[in-house]
Amino acid sequence: MNTATVTVLRNDQTPTPSGLVWEEPPTKTGQPGKYAGVAAALQERPGQWAFVRAYPTYKKAGGFAGAVRTGKLIDFRSGGFECRVVTVDGQARVYIRFQPVAEAVSS
Repeated sequence: MNTATVTVLRNDQTPTPSGLVWEEPPTKTGQPGKYAGVAAALQERPGQWAFVRAYPTYKKAGGFAGAVRTGKLIDFRSGGFECRVVTVDGQARVYIRFQPVAEAVSS
């Protein structure tokens, strides 16, 4: 891979870049992650909650739930996923459901 070098001039002039390659970055592959099956199953039963994972601490469960909500996990990036963390018998359990986003109706 070529790297650009920059020469900074001492008299506050604009640096002169050399070796720049102007091109669009490659597109992402969009390969499914390890939760593709979970996301698909939730989308088949919209509005219904499913127990997905248990963690020993509420903080760890909250981290996973946050990754689902914000789309950090590729399989949940389509949006519409809602999470709850509930402590049951000393475990922090993550429940997720798919709520389809209502499409705007034009009149």
